[in-house]
Amino acid sequence: MSKTIANVAKIDGNGVITRSIEIGSPKSELSYRAVPVPKDMLDEIDAHKLRQMKERMTIGIGGKPEYIFATETDGLYDGSNVHKSFSRILEKAGVPHKKFHSLRHTYASQLVRMGVQLSVIQKLMGHSDIATTTIYVHVSDQDMIDAVEVLSAWLK
Repeated sequence: MSKTIANVAKIDGNGVITRSIEIGSPKSELSYRAVPVPKDMLDEIDAHKLRQMKERMTIGIGGKPEYIFATETDGLYDGSNVHKSFSRILEKAGVPHKKFHSLRHTYASQLVRMGVQLSVIQKLMGHSDIATTTIYVHVSDQDMIDAVEVLSAWLK
C-alpha cells in the first residue's frame, strides 16, 4: 500500500468549512506494504475493472480507470457514501449496525481463528507494534471452549 485517502475538512478565517478528498502518504513506514490478495479475489477485481471500462465507454469516457473503486468519472468516493452503502448492506443482510472500520477487527479475529500467527497478522495490518494487533483480535465464547477442548485432548 503506498497511498491513503482521507476526507479533509478545512475551516477558513470566516469559519466556512470546505471538505475535500485528498490522497496522501501512509502514516508510518510499515504502512508501505504489499498486501497479498487471494487469486479468486483478483479475478473479481479484474471483472470489476472490465465492467468499469464498459461503463466509462457508455458515458463517453475512454481509457482505463485510475482507481479500482471510483465513481463513473474516475473520482474518489466520499467516505460518508461508503459508510452509508455499508450500513444499507448490513441492514439488508439483517446484521446489526457496525462501523466500516469493524471489518479490520473481523479480519484479524478470523485470521486468528484460522490459526494464522499473530506476527503475520501484524504485518498484514501494517501495525508497528504487535500490541496494536491484539486490540483488533476478539475472542468469542466458542474460541474459549475450543481452546480448553484442545487442552483436554492433550491431557488425555
